[in-house]
Amino acid sequence: MKLTGICLVSLLLLARVATMIAGQSMPTTSIQGHVSDPFGFPIAGAKVEFVSENRTRQLQVVADNQGAYSSNNLPAGEYKVSVSSLGFATEERNIRVWDGDQVILDVGLNAGGADLPPIEVSGTLRRQPDNAPLEGATITVANAFNQRLVHKQRTDKHGHYTVSVDYPGQYIISASKAGFMVSAVVKVLPATLPRKQFEVNFVLTLLRLP
Repeated sequence: MKLTGICLVSLLLLARVATMIAGQSMPTTSIQGHVSDPFGFPIAGAKVEFVSENRTRQLQVVADNQGAYSSNNLPAGEYKVSVSSLGFATEERNIRVWDGDQVILDVGLNAGGADLPPIEVSGTLRRQPDNAPLEGATITVANAFNQRLVHKQRTDKHGHYTVSVDYPGQYIISASKAGFMVSAVVKVLPATLPRKQFEVNFVLTLLRLP
């Protein structure tokens, strides 16, 4: 009778422990971050791939429109992380994650790795004070870091221009014409795909001679 009572108490204790264990949530490993170009713009659709050290586990996620990605089901271990997107050089990192880790891994990609269409910049030049289109004005596009001239052309009879820039970066776009003050802007052309078209308009002011 005593033995039966002891066994019953043991079973109750075991059942209680099992219930407590079942009620506890197991630690989860999460990893998240952002993928961006050299200017900090998000790269939507970038692929982030995790491959375990022994290549027995593989996981791939895709960055959203804000360049953000996340995964909550990555088992503990060592991984090679490869981040890639069309028009960018692939970036690789080695990481180790433990159960319960919350890892933040932001990755920046450099442009390259593919033949890309140019970036188009267009606009209209007008003159003050009558706001009429300005024909024959000179548009120049120069690299902001080394001042290298990358494009030069004149506006048409409607004051319109269109230039194509081969590589993303920071550029100085200027407009000039004899008898008018020069106008210039600094424009960042991001390495995003598909390529975007940018509009840069100018209004030139007549020089006032003494």
